[in-house]
Amino acid sequence: MRDAITMRLFSLAFFLLFLGGCATGTAMKGELEKAKAGESVVFGHVDVIVDGKKQEWGQGWTGAVYCSLIILPDDSTHAVSNRISDDGMFYLSLKPGNYHLLGFRLQQGTQHRVGRIDARFTVPDGSAAVYIGNITIDMKRGYYRTRVVNNMLEPAKAYKSKYPGRTGTIATSLIQLTTRIGNYSRIAGVCNSRWGVDCKGDFKGVTPVTPAGKVTNYPETDSLTPTFSWKPVTGKGVSYDLIIFEAATYRYPGGSGLSPEQTMKGRMVLYKENIRNASYKLQTALKPKTRYFWSVRFRDQAHNLVSGWSTYSHITFIPFIYMSSGYGAWFTFRTP
Repeated sequence: MRDAITMRLFSLAFFLLFLGGCATGTAMKGELEKAKAGESVVFGHVDVIVDGKKQEWGQGWTGAVYCSLIILPDDSTHAVSNRISDDGMFYLSLKPGNYHLLGFRLQQGTQHRVGRIDARFTVPDGSAAVYIGNITIDMKRGYYRTRVVNNMLEPAKAYKSKYPGRTGTIATSLIQLTTRIGNYSRIAGVCNSRWGVDCKGDFKGVTPVTPAGKVTNYPETDSLTPTFSWKPVTGKGVSYDLIIFEAATYRYPGGSGLSPEQTMKGRMVLYKENIRNASYKLQTALKPKTRYFWSVRFRDQAHNLVSGWSTYSHITFIPFIYMSSGYGAWFTFRTP
């Protein structure tokens, strides 16, 4: 999956650069200063490797360069965006419970990349601090993979140095990466000729029919149990898998009212495998007035083979003011 890139030009670019400059300093904005009562300090370390080179953080010639983790409590649709510090450490104050590490946001001046990690961790009761792992995000030519290892020695030293007066036990609760969704043994590209799909336009994979409307604007469905449909493909023996995620909201780290609300895939609410026809009507109602992401992939059941998930690309351009482009985005909708 490619990463979405948003660029603002001229006056808007200057505005972002100004904000980026203000957000950079010795005290990383968005980094925890003290834990709240009844909560644990959740900490760990992040490295981002871009084409074999470790990414450095701070102020670049195009603006601030930093990374944030996006974390969703299991009982909420509102995620926390927490910026890692210049040494790669992150600290959060979280109450006991289960959490979903949705992904990351890499800011590089006026451009940003958002990627999904899809991992879970638990904050146990009674711990002063919880170590959730050393995370490496390895990017190559726009694609990325995530690795997690248990190497608490240096992060624990950094935590104790930052909070020398904080006592109590440090628990280890490593994040658990989601391995795969559904049953398959191999993956072929979504534009592979075996599927019989035309990938020359904006859509890579299926072309959605319903929910209707612009895929970038959360088109509204006609009910809480809508029918999803897409243009069928011509590959022999091809069936479909359908998946739906609830949208999670978050804001850029720092808590400024100037930060616009963002969305990304949150909790999975439906996965249906091996659909024979190019449509599927939901049997269980979705939440009202809620935003969702959805996609379809191809399946060759006889060979236990699937494709990647279908996506679309878009470009929005307002002369001299704004340009937004994205590649590898999922389809969206909202319920009435």
